[in-house]
Amino acid sequence: WNEGELPENWTVAKLKIKHPSRPYNPEIANAFFRSGLIESWGRGTIKIFNEAKAAKIPVPIFRYEDNGFYVIFNFVEISIQQQVLDLIKEDPKMTVVKISELLSVNSRTILRTFKALQENSIIERLGNNRTGEWRIL
Repeated sequence: WNEGELPENWTVAKLKIKHPSRPYNPEIANAFFRSGLIESWGRGTIKIFNEAKAAKIPVPIFRYEDNGFYVIFNFVEISIQQQVLDLIKEDPKMTVVKISELLSVNSRTILRTFKALQENSIIERLGNNRTGEWRIL
């Protein structure tokens, strides 16, 4: 959490695409840049998303509210997500029921895991629910 603000008319969605840098405090940002702690302007959030995807971990959730800006890292489900990915690597047609049995968790947890993996562009569904399969991106 940080009490900083997004620039006027910016949304969290804008942070997920290429955007100009508009630091909240340009003087402090410039000092960090000159000292080598910032390597380039306007790439930090995109780099976070790309690194999370490359590491096959959930992309953090960015949330902006009246009282500040939140970056939420969801590491609780990483082990389940990684286990699901490992299972569908072995068998892309594996069902939610089979995965929930193999991991000893309920089907709703697996459905939430699939949803998160899809929302983070880590997997996609090819075909229908009955005869389709999962593809890891």
